[in-house]
Amino acid sequence: MCTPPSRSRVTAPWPVMCTRQGSKPGSPARVCCRWLGSRSAMSHRSRLCHFVIDVTDLDHATSFWSGVLDATEETVNPQSRHVYRRLRLPDSEIRILLQATTDRKLSKERMHLDIETDDVEAEVCRLEALGAVRCDHQRERGYDFWVLRDPWGNEFCVLQTEFPDLLARRPAWDNGRTARTRLDR
Repeated sequence: MCTPPSRSRVTAPWPVMCTRQGSKPGSPARVCCRWLGSRSAMSHRSRLCHFVIDVTDLDHATSFWSGVLDATEETVNPQSRHVYRRLRLPDSEIRILLQATTDRKLSKERMHLDIETDDVEAEVCRLEALGAVRCDHQRERGYDFWVLRDPWGNEFCVLQTEFPDLLARRPAWDNGRTARTRLDR
């Protein structure tokens, strides 16, 4: 990680090597540190585990996003249930974490969910029935997609199929409604 010179001191329980970079005239010098490994022979692991969505009503959000994503609610620590609900997606090890907040949305999100479908209009109608609201229809850069908002103002997109082989593994929605039917395999 590169840090400005004012914060260039690195205190870490593992070995790091720091070098000064960016000595061009007019550009601030930066100190870049590189991890050299842990003190023990064990290495660590990391992975994306949650995509977090801020909401004001956890019960409503659990119902809405479960319906949107065909997800099931997982148990969370009882002490944090008033702040979090966790949803397991049917085809991913990444979870959706719903987080209660009273913070108001002030601008466009810097991250959002994309939901692919083989029928954009039918999927948008299904999501509207769950409580989503259409915001903006885009036909540009080779894509046809809708930007929608969930009941808390969080934006997400519904777009044409990007990964048809993966989409084919999913069961079809029954007539654009929330009930599921399994495709014959």
